[in-house]
Amino acid sequence: MYKHEETCYDAVNDDNAFSIFKQNQKFVEILEHVTYEQGLLYITEIKKYQYKHYDWNLFLENDIIGNPLTYNYYNQLYEAKMNTYNISPTTLRYICFGLKILEYFKQNMQQNIDIVEIGGGYGGQCKILQDIFHQNNIQIKSYTLIDLDGVCKLQNKYLTTLGFTNIITLSNTECLEKIYEKYDLCISNYALGEFQKNIQDFYINNVLLRSRLHFITWNTYPIHDFFMYSNIVEESPQTNPTFFKNVIITTNYVFR
Repeated sequence: MYKHEETCYDAVNDDNAFSIFKQNQKFVEILEHVTYEQGLLYITEIKKYQYKHYDWNLFLENDIIGNPLTYNYYNQLYEAKMNTYNISPTTLRYICFGLKILEYFKQNMQQNIDIVEIGGGYGGQCKILQDIFHQNNIQIKSYTLIDLDGVCKLQNKYLTTLGFTNIITLSNTECLEKIYEKYDLCISNYALGEFQKNIQDFYINNVLLRSRLHFITWNTYPIHDFFMYSNIVEESPQTNPTFFKNVIITTNYVFR
């Protein structure tokens, strides 16, 4: 069992652990390691979009559960109407990616959509993306998260606690049995690229090929050949200091 999954089971089975899971060191290493300075970079990127038109108090709900480390970004976000300007950098990252996903999706607009996310963390991107889509009058019929069993159980507890009722969580061992025939959008941020090649092939063949649109943040070398003809741009802000820069991959897949 991965140490991350162990932490998830603890948070699912113990409400006290659930109330502070975002400060558990094992969890911080995986997800809650976005720095204050990176938060500033995300805000700069967020300001390229119509960020003042959103209800930021909905976004702040992502920090209610789990007791994440937050910082005061009043000087940068004073134009947004917020009950507090203390917000976690991880939530800022989810907002940034949510706005990028919206921009990409609006080019291929439709309603009553089904979304699938590979490696969804505790469900933060799912929560924020639904907030953004809802405020742009895009209805999400279902949102499926595929992950390890313990992570799925945490996602389900987290998102249902926040009031979401359209969530489907599938463990990686059961997804073939219960996966939909087709999805409108497949998301995977900092997950798909970290898997071994045979696992990448599994998700490409069984999830991405069922999805009309793809939004993938890839953070390892090399990029899978499946994306050879996709649109690939460098991540902005760039959060990988190594020789290989993170990229965002978007694909409009035509069902055969």
